[in-house]
Amino acid sequence: MKTVIVMYMPGHGGNFIQRLFGLSPEFMPILPRKILRVLVNSWRPMSDSWPKLESYYFDEIWVRHRTWQNFHRHTADFLDHLDYRLLNCIYKCKYNLIFSVHPLELYTNFQELDQTDFYYVDLDKKYDQWVSKEQQRLGFNVRPNEYELFVQLKNQYQMQPISMTAILEQSQDLFLMQYHKICTAMKITPVENHALLLWNNWLDARFRSYQ
Repeated sequence: MKTVIVMYMPGHGGNFIQRLFGLSPEFMPILPRKILRVLVNSWRPMSDSWPKLESYYFDEIWVRHRTWQNFHRHTADFLDHLDYRLLNCIYKCKYNLIFSVHPLELYTNFQELDQTDFYYVDLDKKYDQWVSKEQQRLGFNVRPNEYELFVQLKNQYQMQPISMTAILEQSQDLFLMQYHKICTAMKITPVENHALLLWNNWLDARFRSYQ
């Protein structure tokens, strides 16, 4: 079992990146927190046909959860990594795990993991205004010295970049080029059609209406 950690600054789309590459069959599904705990407590596996794409869509943010923070807390994330690992034991560790984390979360929670690959979300300054607006709109908080820690950890772990700029340019060719490049680096199977659907869904929820 391998763990993939994607470090990102608040507002840079880390939640989307985790879901995008989490679509690949090598990764354990990203589950609602309640479902993950029920499965672990009962020591039973989830269905092998878990509908990843449908459960990763961002439509339910405003319809079901009302706010981004409620939506985010609904899904089990890096804080639940031990439960994910326990569930993976039922499958004899056939899955890899992927988590998106902010710099401080990486520093405090994932320093001692073995078999971990590290990536970071890279975003050009041309999108700084969009990021600032999103941080205010969705209640993202940037901690003091968080960017300095981001740079420190990026260099410390020799992380590979994932270009959020290529994703935000709204060019299908650029997106697919970046998507396949990272799938190759992660040694995972591309699921191009599902990736395109999720990409467009996320752009609608987070970008196109709020430029």
